[in-house]
Amino acid sequence: MAIEAIKKVTETQQDSQKRRDAAVAAGKQQVAEAKKAARRMLEEQRQQAEAQVKQMMQDAEAQAA
Repeated sequence: MAIEAIKKVTETQQDSQKRRDAAVAAGKQQVAEAKKAARRMLEEQRQQAEAQVKQMMQDAEAQAA
C-alpha cells in the first residue's frame, strides 16, 4: 500500500510540474506576443507622427510663401 501511495504522489508531482511548465511557456508566449504588438503599435504611431510633422511643415512653408 505504501508503494502505491508513493507512486501516486510521484505521479501527482510530475503532473503538477508539467502543468506548471506549460503555464510558464504560455506566459512567456503571451509576453512575447504583447511585446511584438507594442512594437508594431509604436512604429505605426511614429509613422503617423512623422507624416503629421511633414504635413505641418508643408503647411508652414505654404503660408510663408
